[in-house]
Amino acid sequence: MADSKLSALDQLTGLIADAVELYVNSNGSSKKVIASQIRDYVSGLKNSVALTDSVATVVESFLVDDYQFVRWNLVIRNASTKEVEEQWYIDAWHDGTTLDATEPEYTIYGVGPSTTNEISVDLNDSGASQVIRLLVTADGTGKEAVVHRELVTPTS
Repeated sequence: MADSKLSALDQLTGLIADAVELYVNSNGSSKKVIASQIRDYVSGLKNSVALTDSVATVVESFLVDDYQFVRWNLVIRNASTKEVEEQWYIDAWHDGTTLDATEPEYTIYGVGPSTTNEISVDLNDSGASQVIRLLVTADGTGKEAVVHRELVTPTS
């Protein structure tokens, strides 16, 4: 497990270094785009969310009116030791445009060992307040979720 954490850290460090190099070597308008992309990436980083045994906990959400598609990287880990139990990628999208979305669609890709934690996506609220939510139901106590919003497609 330590090797995979080191590999992920190396990958993230490389991505940041590449982004900074692009930023430094680009013109004014490109700098604005790159700065915006870096800001979006960093704003997608989330603190850990404590999970409650057998209770669905919202770990991330976004306004349906803002985004059509999102990819989350979800890590479920032991809250005290920070040892990773499992890691997932979740692609989620919806059928809403100017009207409320009625059905969220999602696909879950497992990266780490599978446990019996339950992952789901749903819709909540309506109108301009409608959100699509990523929920985790833990299969035990002392767990937390860390989620990063990796990829988004704005609603046109």
